[in-house]
Amino acid sequence: MSHRVNHLSFGDEDEIRSALVAWPHADILAPLDGLAKDVKRNQLGKLEPVVFEYYTKVVPTTFISASGVQRVNQFTANSNVVPNPLLPSLYLRYDLSTVSVEFVETRKSFAHFLVQVCAIVGGVFTVAGLVDALVDRSIAHMMRKATLGKLG
Repeated sequence: MSHRVNHLSFGDEDEIRSALVAWPHADILAPLDGLAKDVKRNQLGKLEPVVFEYYTKVVPTTFISASGVQRVNQFTANSNVVPNPLLPSLYLRYDLSTVSVEFVETRKSFAHFLVQVCAIVGGVFTVAGLVDALVDRSIAHMMRKATLGKLG
């Protein structure tokens, strides 16, 4: 027994497509797509009867962006291949999560950018002032020692 998963997803197909376009990093909307498994042959050339088990955990997910809201279901999948002396079989077991995930796309305003730039410039001026004061005091201290003749 061999099999191939052309496509497996949970939820509205249009929502999944639009979520993949808006959020290309969301690759766990259909992690089993394109998966192919073959059964190995034993020493006599016969196919070994095995059980293919897929365990999926389905998590409701909301993607909120400037272009709109997409409600989809992400899922993770684990697989097991178990020898079975009786009949070859394939099981797809799924578990619906009680928790949901929400991704929100946010944009910071131009005022936030200006505040950040002012903070950086202010920090640079503060550090420069501290270095200047340290150098000035060190030179003044050395000059006092030089006038007293204690430098050398």
